[in-house]
Amino acid sequence: MFKKICFAGLLLTLSLFSCRQDDKRLSENAVTVCIADDPDRLTPFISTSGYATQVVRQIFQTLLSVNPQTLATEPCLAKAPPTIATIDTGKLKGGIAYTFELQDAARWDDGTPITAADVAFSLKIILNPKVGAKVWRGYFEPVRDFSIDVTNNKKFTIYVYHFYMKMEEAFRDLYVVQAAHYDPQGLMKNIALRDLADPAEGQKLADSSPDLQTFATQYADTKFAREPAFVKGSGAYELDNWETGQRLVLKKKTNWWGSALAAQIPVFNVLPDAIIFRPFKDNAAAISELKNGNLDVMNGIRSDLFVDLQKNDSVTKSYNFMTPSTMTYAYIGLNTHSPKLNDKRVRRALAHLVDVDFVTKNVFKGMATPVVSPLLPTSPYADRNLKVLKIDLDEAKNLLTAAGWTDSNQNGTVDKKIGGQTTELNLQIWILSKGAGKDVALMMQENAKKVGVGIELVAKADLNALRNDLKKRDFELYQMGSSFDTGLFDPFQDWHSSNDTPDGSNRTGFGDAASDKLIDELRSTRSEDRRKMLYQQFQQTLYDEQPCIFLVNQKERIAVHRRFDQALPTLLTPGYTEQFFLLKK
Repeated sequence: MFKKICFAGLLLTLSLFSCRQDDKRLSENAVTVCIADDPDRLTPFISTSGYATQVVRQIFQTLLSVNPQTLATEPCLAKAPPTIATIDTGKLKGGIAYTFELQDAARWDDGTPITAADVAFSLKIILNPKVGAKVWRGYFEPVRDFSIDVTNNKKFTIYVYHFYMKMEEAFRDLYVVQAAHYDPQGLMKNIALRDLADPAEGQKLADSSPDLQTFATQYADTKFAREPAFVKGSGAYELDNWETGQRLVLKKKTNWWGSALAAQIPVFNVLPDAIIFRPFKDNAAAISELKNGNLDVMNGIRSDLFVDLQKNDSVTKSYNFMTPSTMTYAYIGLNTHSPKLNDKRVRRALAHLVDVDFVTKNVFKGMATPVVSPLLPTSPYADRNLKVLKIDLDEAKNLLTAAGWTDSNQNGTVDKKIGGQTTELNLQIWILSKGAGKDVALMMQENAKKVGVGIELVAKADLNALRNDLKKRDFELYQMGSSFDTGLFDPFQDWHSSNDTPDGSNRTGFGDAASDKLIDELRSTRSEDRRKMLYQQFQQTLYDEQPCIFLVNQKERIAVHRRFDQALPTLLTPGYTEQFFLLKK
């Protein structure tokens, strides 16, 4: 579900996953996975990169799981999806109660049982205003209370005060964190979840309780982010070692509690003895390693290289190739707060400088589909009346002129008086230093020059650097990608004005009272007809305001070593499931 956070790094859509020379595999039954960058940290709820998500989900468990092939919800820590009941009395009358029961056998690594108190603790982490979990808080905002069955400490009920279309998905994807390990002093133990959940009361607590800040500081400590002795979850794998820029190794636990349930619960089938994540950025080294057979799985391969690899007989003897569909899209974000870009006519003019057909056919070699909004063409809610903006330099000139941008000093660049000063329309676009995204930016730069707009390419060293710089909100254009889960699309994180903050995901600054109201209603309506109408209105608003230039929904490009049985692709990011890689006998 939280792919969005997780794949803020979806630059895998625009850059090549690469690896250096690999060490000897730890064992014959280890899978070596190539990723484009180190995770930022391995702490649930405050990790922000997709690479962290790939690792975290092997160490920690969620209440429920998603079958990677059928996409159906299945058991995990909880025995089954929740029973759901309407609240008929009390302050939360009209709200909804979700009741779960944890697996009887569920244990932490120290042998203690996983209980409802650990679930409550995990929710408190998210709801603590001092913890950097803003993205997660957006999904759990409807939560108001929590109770534990007096006769069964593995059974609990979560109470929400209003309907939210993704509430069940939010609970499904909730990581459960061990209270005794991550809060040994019990700083959060005596703080009632209902008080943290209430916005007014929660803020009072945040201002008055030093324990909330102390816990938040301790939870963000480096030891919980990367040290094997402190990164502890209930999953099948544990962190063995992490050498930044070299490798991150997960080792399968011996006597893991979930092994006995593998026959009944698909996600408990964990096959490799180790998963080795290799983060590298050098394209040449990546291809060399692939050709030498030193990588087991590699995705996000640049489209032209992917096509070339399939023509290489020695490579095809060792690797299978897959191109599953994805829930991702590539785009160019525009800073709507910039004085140069706060007029939607200027933003639309820039959109007319991008040849999306060229991007689809040449940059992605046909393995992509143009998009006009975050709702992909495969979505039943996609507005098919919205047309992809075509490259049109004359229309771009007309829009710029209508917005007051003309070449008054005849120097070849259009200008305008802003704050009493003549301002040239020279813009910067931030991109990754390597990858196909550079080709898109160069094409846009060439077309922009023809209409009097200067575009300078500014390369960022890696995804983490780009993400951190975007927090400052001093950019003009940037190129990135986004991914999301297979359920209903929730625009809140990326498009609600309350998330236009340094740590928020609304980087473009889109939104006003009207669009916020539309998003709020979309999230809370139970009417399918009303939901369809609101999705249409939302897409039309984005289309009119043009806060970003939507490019394409691309297919994944994956190579898997033939020493494994054919790995089944999945719509879920990153397109494969590491724990299901089975060695051929």
